[in-house]
Amino acid sequence: MTTQARIRLNKYQFADLIDEVDGMCPLCAKELLIRKSGNPYSSTLAEAAHIYPHSPSAQEKITLSGVPRLSDNDESLDNLLMLCPTCHHEFDHPRTREEYLRLYSFLFNNIDNKTIQNILKMYNQYSEKQIFIVLDNYLGTDNEDIDEILRTKTRLYLSGDKMLFGKDWRT
Repeated sequence: MTTQARIRLNKYQFADLIDEVDGMCPLCAKELLIRKSGNPYSSTLAEAAHIYPHSPSAQEKITLSGVPRLSDNDESLDNLLMLCPTCHHEFDHPRTREEYLRLYSFLFNNIDNKTIQNILKMYNQYSEKQIFIVLDNYLGTDNEDIDEILRTKTRLYLSGDKMLFGKDWRT
């Protein structure tokens, strides 16, 4: 079995991934860029972690079977998230379904409103299918088409401390 070569990030891709997490490890909040006084350059504590593993083992394939994926290409930038070395190691060893879904939801929850609008427009084209989309803290826009989709297609509203199936989905 041949394995796909790991992506080599250029400085712009690296900067985009650091920006995506606001320069902080999303798991422990440790700063990923350190600037020492008197030194004009930053040193990095960041490592690009594969959310869905690069070349998953047989056990990882079983563990992660059926989970949603951010990309079909494991080497896509969409499948990478900057972590500190400690959290990267803990995430990878052993890889669990819960931790995978935690990092998946971190990336998925940081989608901008324009992308959400595009998802809703695409969803609206498939009226014969049942599609479950959860939006929390959607700020909305002045887009009447999107407002109409939300007005006519929304089936369930949760607010305040209400929970669906006894689970707090806001975390």
